[in-house]
Amino acid sequence: MRILLRAGCAALLLCAGTLPAQIPKELPRSRVVESISIDAAPFAPFLSMGDLWFTTWADDDKLYGAWGDGTGPVPLTTWSLMTDCGILEYTGDPPKLTATVVRRDAPTQFEPRVDDKPSSLLAVDGRLYGAFHSPLGDARIGYLAYSDDYGSNWSRLGFFLPGETKPANASPWTNEANSNFRCLFLINMGKNYSLNSDGYVYGLGIGKEWDWDGPVYLARVQRVRIVSYSAWEYFSGLDASGKPHWSKAQSDAKPVPGLYTPDQGSAIYHAGVKRYLFLNKEHLWEAPQPWGPWTVAGDFPSEPEAWQKGYQPGIITKGAGPDSFWFTIAGKGTTPNLSYSLHIGKMVMRLAPGSQ
Repeated sequence: MRILLRAGCAALLLCAGTLPAQIPKELPRSRVVESISIDAAPFAPFLSMGDLWFTTWADDDKLYGAWGDGTGPVPLTTWSLMTDCGILEYTGDPPKLTATVVRRDAPTQFEPRVDDKPSSLLAVDGRLYGAFHSPLGDARIGYLAYSDDYGSNWSRLGFFLPGETKPANASPWTNEANSNFRCLFLINMGKNYSLNSDGYVYGLGIGKEWDWDGPVYLARVQRVRIVSYSAWEYFSGLDASGKPHWSKAQSDAKPVPGLYTPDQGSAIYHAGVKRYLFLNKEHLWEAPQPWGPWTVAGDFPSEPEAWQKGYQPGIITKGAGPDSFWFTIAGKGTTPNLSYSLHIGKMVMRLAPGSQ
């Protein structure tokens, strides 16, 4: 369980392998967004327990979300409600959301049970997709799953246990392959992915859930071929004109220019500012394209003080304003910091004059 073992696991990870390149001291700053501020005090719309509260906006106008390591949208009343990963349905508009558990053990309604954690969710063409990793921390494998009934039942794609024969459509995102896509942040683009115009689904990737402290990578796939791992392409750099190159081999993947993260985060396309946004526990980043260049739009969290022990926030696509958006975050559960439960905040971006 993360809330008890997080510090110990982190110490083991530091000893177990080589960390990615460290974040440079001077980060590039945005010329479009001058600063950010939190416009709403920490708000818990209902009692809950858990973290990794990532969401997506589906065609039925509802938000669907995940949680990890907790009881979900109920307080801890019995340990039998604990789960590694669950799926929620949210009704209403942020921040006043009502949550219902859709599945308490997603996507592992199958045997044998494994430790699954969510990295992101995405609603595309009436189907829910999820990027998951197993186990927490330094994941052994990242993989996709999908649901055609809004999260009640899932088909898990390409997952295999250690020592098993790999399935035909095996996930390539493994520690064996030294993959930087074991944790994949599928980029949400409005309701049911409606803001996308080029027919591709994009995802930003890192190698492990937390204590990453390094660059971020990019993959894409045609939206009609999401479930086929062989159809995914990996960003492998820019040419002299700034056009991206793509490779079928993830070993060719290069970091996207400018973007760094210490842990998981969340990414969307924001129609109001006409930029891609990535939010982690330290910064909000923006870029004109998924491949960058990424620059820091503002330092987060800076206010109020209680937010500063939160981690792994998720941007909510529904309810975004011309220069704002709602986001989710959970704390580490010690007073006076945020409790280990869902909280919703509103972030406002101050745009540079003449930037739009």
